[in-house]
Amino acid sequence: MASGAASVKLSSGSMPARAPQKHQLTPRRGILRRVFFNPWVLAFLLSVALMGIGAFTYFYSEASSRLDAWLADGHGQINPTNFYAAPLLLRPGLRMPRDRVLEYLSRASYAEANKGTGDRRGQFLLAGHALEIHPSRLSDGQVNPRFPSVRVKFGEGGRVIQSIEDLGSRRRVDECRLEPELIATITRQLGGASGTTERGLRYEVGYAQLPANLVNAVIAIEDKRFFQHTGVDYLGLVRALLRSLLSGERLAGTSTITQQLVK
Repeated sequence: MASGAASVKLSSGSMPARAPQKHQLTPRRGILRRVFFNPWVLAFLLSVALMGIGAFTYFYSEASSRLDAWLADGHGQINPTNFYAAPLLLRPGLRMPRDRVLEYLSRASYAEANKGTGDRRGQFLLAGHALEIHPSRLSDGQVNPRFPSVRVKFGEGGRVIQSIEDLGSRRRVDECRLEPELIATITRQLGGASGTTERGLRYEVGYAQLPANLVNAVIAIEDKRFFQHTGVDYLGLVRALLRSLLSGERLAGTSTITQQLVK
């Protein structure tokens, strides 16, 4: 050769063959594969999943059946639901005409003591310038201690309360409260005319009888996705959880109308 240096030419056939390399698993991937592809681990996870699904199905079915029975039997609504106004407060020196107190007692279903009604309703007795008031009795025959029997004495002309005496202790008191007036009653009867003249009577109505604007207003305020979920708004719960994590404060208002009913 021109350079005078010896050169060695190796043919491609004389190149030493490279040994095939095996795929090496990293320690982390090897541990994860051994754990999650272990038959015993897979069997354990499957058992836990089946137990969770079974428990959820059982409790969901139990709660659903109880709710259906509660709605069908009208639990808690067997007797009419009554709504009352605030009790009437009386005290000496109050400008309260006697006729106005009598009108209030009449609206509160009181009866004159000499009429001999014989029921648990409250009674009153008018004697000159004094008015004796005996409250109604509870279902067990006892008297509500918040409303004792009193004698209210009016001044001349019957326009101003002069004194109040507790008939039980025979002592004068600074004030007393009369039983509240009934303002509304909800019965189990669905819709229709009742044929009664009782004041403030209300009825339960079916869904078809509710005005559309009322339904839309309640849903817009309480549960916007009411017709899209099955009773529990999981999407709303996730959204509220994310907002709570981002704001660092607990956000309320995640319960649906169904959950409020169950509560």
